[in-house]
Amino acid sequence: MTGAQDSDLHRLTYLSSSCDAMPADELDAILDSSRRNNSRHGITGLLMYHDMQFFQTLEGSRHELEELYARIVRDRRHSQCLRLEFRPVADRYFADWSMAYRSFGEFAPADKQNFLDLTRLGRRYRGGEESGDLRTGILIGSFLSGLRDLDFA
Repeated sequence: MTGAQDSDLHRLTYLSSSCDAMPADELDAILDSSRRNNSRHGITGLLMYHDMQFFQTLEGSRHELEELYARIVRDRRHSQCLRLEFRPVADRYFADWSMAYRSFGEFAPADKQNFLDLTRLGRRYRGGEESGDLRTGILIGSFLSGLRDLDFA
């Protein structure tokens, strides 16, 4: 995937809780399916899973992301979905990955702290559909920009 100059390019970032602890083989199946489907729909992104929390950033057309997020919300493996951010963007952070994944344990301490800050912030908004505040946007931007140059191969 390229860093699309598409005027409809959007980024969607959400948190959710898994209903049960996610075994490695089930997480692998999610990643395999996501990579196939995302490639077909021009979606790129990053998935993290730690302590029964999913963090995902998806990039693509507004329509494709809205449809995908609706499926995620209905997915029996997720609960308490919280959309942290959904906005137009000029470039993709994860243009080369239909779905990048990195284990929480592989991150530097500062990145781990940013992730934990995001999950704490997410818990504050669990009653609502979207957080949408400036602090959330800044924290997400800082976290993602620190990750985009990592090797996810």
